[in-house]
Parts: sequence; structure tokens; C-alpha cells
Amino acid sequence: MKNSSNSSGMPPSSATDLITSRLSLSFVLAIVFWTMVIAALAGWHYYQSYQAAVANATTAARHSHSKDLAFRNWSLLHSGVYVPVTAETPPNPYLAHIPERDLRTSTGQLLTLINPSYMTRIVHDMGDPIYGTLGHITSRLPVRLENAPDDWEASALHNFEKGVTEQSSLEPIGSATYLRLMRPLMVETVCLKC
Repeated sequence: MKNSSNSSGMPPSSATDLITSRLSLSFVLAIVFWTMVIAALAGWHYYQSYQAAVANATTAARHSHSKDLAFRNWSLLHSGVYVPVTAETPPNPYLAHIPERDLRTSTGQLLTLINPSYMTRIVHDMGDPIYGTLGHITSRLPVRLENAPDDWEASALHNFEKGVTEQSSLEPIGSATYLRLMRPLMVETVCLKC
């Protein structure tokens, strides 16, 4: 029987096995490395997309708040507006002390005064189910009990007293997560009568 060996002193099949083993290990390490690189890039992309979505939602909430302020300021310029009394816009019981809260036109149509806060509430009540947004005005000492702040809003109101001008975060409301954004709304002298 003839025994052959290569220059390393190993039989040829052992050298081939060693090379194959090293190539297999290199191939596995390359796969693991590139899998980790792709996973890291995918994670980074997800994180960036998430941050962009939160930034877009924050921008949309700020625009919505600005639009609410524009309507409120327009109503303030006119000390409120009169609208026909309907099931959707009944007279505001919190304005009962105002002598001209309700007026009748020369044709007999009953009108009621809608102050800026009431108008904001009516608009939010109409728009929230359509657009999936939630909004309302709150206060530490609300006139209307339904406007009492929840814990998150109470914290924001406390921060506003310290000079913070905006608070926002992602929070669960019911079974969904919302971006909550709150800014202070200063009471103006013209608002005090109503």
C-alpha cells in the first residue's frame, strides 16, 4: 500500500477538508455579517420613518391648533356670532346671564349667541368623528365640568404656569395611540363677559 502526502505532511483529503471547512466558516461569517448590516439598516430606516411620522403629526396638530385660533380670533372680533337655534346649536346655558343671548329676527327666526369657546366646542364635536382628531379647551377651573383636564392636560397646564409654551407626546386614549399637543390659550378681556 502506497501512502501519499503533500508538502504539509497531511493526506490530500485532510487538506481539502481543512480548506472546505475554512471556506464554510468564512461564508457563514459573511452571511452573519451582512445579515446584521441589513438588520441594522432596516432598524435605522424604521426609526427614521417613525420619527418623521411623529414630526408630521406634530406639524399637523400645530396647524390644526393655529386654524382653531384663527376661527376663535375671528369670533372674538365680533364678540361672538348669532346663529339659528337648532338641535346642533342650542342656546348656550353658560351665556344665560347675557341679556341679548337670544334674538328673534323680523321674520320670527330665533337666533342665539355663540361665543368663541362654544363655537370651538361645536366645531370639534362636528369634526372629530369625521377627521379622527380630538380637541377641546380645558382649564384648571373650568366653567363647564366636561372641560375639566385629565391627568395629562393637568400636567401640561402646570407646565404652562412655569412658562412652557407647548407640550406634546404620544399617549393612549381609549384603544388608540394619539399624538397629544397642547398650547396655552390666554383669556382676553373681551372673553370675560361670556
